[in-house]
Amino acid sequence: MPKLNKGFTLIEILVVVIIIAILSGVAFVNFDRFIERTRASEAEKIFGLAIYAQERRAMRYGQYTFSWSKLDSMPRDVKSGSDYLTADGRIYYTQGGTSDDTAPLGGYKIFFQNIGSHWFVVSERVGNPRYSYTLLRSFKDEHVHCVPAEGSRTDGLFCATFLGVDSPEEVPADPRAELTEENA
Repeated sequence: MPKLNKGFTLIEILVVVIIIAILSGVAFVNFDRFIERTRASEAEKIFGLAIYAQERRAMRYGQYTFSWSKLDSMPRDVKSGSDYLTADGRIYYTQGGTSDDTAPLGGYKIFFQNIGSHWFVVSERVGNPRYSYTLLRSFKDEHVHCVPAEGSRTDGLFCATFLGVDSPEEVPADPRAELTEENA
């Protein structure tokens, strides 16, 4: 009876390694988008907190403010005197915050913007070389806008996915651009 060789050939092992590499690459891209979507959803929740806090301030004092420190609530980990809150009242909702001498780590710079009579809460993606989109919401409606960085295909694809449209070309334009033209 001849002796049978048991085991795998080099070709079989290489095919398995190539298949695993391809599946890992696809999984990594989807995982990265999932993580980014989770971060964007957290920023979106902060929009509600910010607008409700601004509305309470407007009822008390008759006006909105640009400064987070003048509101009665802030996102977790953000408090006066921390490196998450800047002197001009903007917050860095990031991993580890930021201070004057360090760049922000992966997260968002969140601030208020006024154009004419329209107020927005704006969240700019910072500290991530792959993404640099901006999320924003008007105080007047609950629709969140995602504005990709100029010429960034990655941001365009992310915004399309975030907004539930089929392609980056279907992502609505930045609503602030139209207001800026009207007020010019």
